Amino acid sequence: MATPNGLNRYDGFNFVVYKNIRSDSTSLPANVVQTIFEDHNKNLLIGTEHGLCLYVRENDCFFNYMFEKTSPLRGLDCGVAKITEDASGNLWLATNIGLIYFDRTNNLVKQYSYEADKPESLSNNDVQSVLIDKTKRLWVATRNGLNLFIPANNQFMHIHNDLTYNEDLSNTIFLDMAEDREGNIWFASNEGLFCLDYDATLKVNGLVHFKHQINNESSISIDLVLSLLVDHSGKLWVGTDNGGLNLFDSKNGSFRHYRRDDTDSQSLNNEAIQAIYEDRTGNLWIGTYTGGINIARNSGDALIRYQYIPGSSGSLSHNTVTCFLEDRKGKIWIGTDGGGLNLFDRNTNHFTRFNIDNSNLPSNAILCMIEDSSDRMWIGTWSGGLVRFDKETRSFISINTKNSAIKDDNIYAIAEGDKDDLWLGTFEHGLIHYQINENKFTEYTPSNSGLANEMVIKIVKDTKGQLIIGTTISFSANRSI
Repeated sequence: MATPNGLNRYDGFNFVVYKNIRSDSTSLPANVVQTIFEDHNKNLLIGTEHGLCLYVRENDCFFNYMFEKTSPLRGLDCGVAKITEDASGNLWLATNIGLIYFDRTNNLVKQYSYEADKPESLSNNDVQSVLIDKTKRLWVATRNGLNLFIPANNQFMHIHNDLTYNEDLSNTIFLDMAEDREGNIWFASNEGLFCLDYDATLKVNGLVHFKHQINNESSISIDLVLSLLVDHSGKLWVGTDNGGLNLFDSKNGSFRHYRRDDTDSQSLNNEAIQAIYEDRTGNLWIGTYTGGINIARNSGDALIRYQYIPGSSGSLSHNTVTCFLEDRKGKIWIGTDGGGLNLFDRNTNHFTRFNIDNSNLPSNAILCMIEDSSDRMWIGTWSGGLVRFDKETRSFISINTKNSAIKDDNIYAIAEGDKDDLWLGTFEHGLIHYQINENKFTEYTPSNSGLANEMVIKIVKDTKGQLIIGTTISFSANRSI
């Protein structure tokens, strides 16, 4: 876990906090940790505000490249914001003193920085990010423009030219990025949508700029772009802030708009598109700000919106939607804050409601849901504890402070472990490890483990089995349990 106050490691039982100790050269070089990177040999590299270090697992200490006499990085006191590795296993570091290439094979370092009298140098020394794309090109994002590294002559091409409007893009804020199947890189920004333009030889020409034009109805609907998605068929969907959803037509460079229309029941119900998700059948699930659910079906052009309709028992139970779950059979479950659980029937567009009045669901406030490897469905609620749902009998079994040893009835997050167990994020009692067969609960809090905060709001298990634990003040990246 990278934090502004040290590095945190979870070993399966406790949280260990690593901080800088001035008298110890094998401690963390600085308490402000900016990035963590695992290389192809599974070595853990940490970027801090005072340089790069390597975690030495066998000795539980750090090799500080900026301090060690044998290191070519010795004496380079800089903040390392991002780390990436090339095909040869060498590192590229995004720092506040420029771009640093660390040749680990030959123990050599080369620093690339801005030089006023050299236009081919890096555009700015404050490097925010580095990216190696599918064609092995190195992109460098700074606070003053985008750079493409030209390895043949160790120079940089500055990608700040707007091919469409001939504008200076130095101050543009980029918010999201997506790469389509043809290798086009798309950028969402506060000034519209951009696409990287290059020829068959991969020569970059600049950025093609798509922005709203008052007299052109086929232009993008608004310039503030929040989210991008390339679907399974290769279509680019563009979510905007108060401009609705846009579908890009690559053949003619136009946009089809999906906007809110109060006279059309098949239009969007909200125009602030914060998230776009594609399910396994190709339908788009569109998350909006306070507008409920919108679905764009792959079989037609209509946008279907689902909201709570007073007097209609088959409508969505509540307009505040908190979570989605698509189970192994392809059924869509929707959790709400105030309306309980909903099961969506794709054939009838009907919602089956489960709430405190028509079932033994203990709370109408659903915070999270998962389906485990044994096909069991688990639900986290506010004030109702952890709930196990039997999809066959459609019954709920509540595990709460009154009938079990669990100490918190407010479950923000759930993740499955490796041995018939669950990890629960709670409101006041930190992280709880639930061993299902033993009905045993083990609690990890700041007082007994070094967890940063009692309120755990997110738990994600990555592809390597690590738990990523989010509290209200930090995230923890923990090794496999």
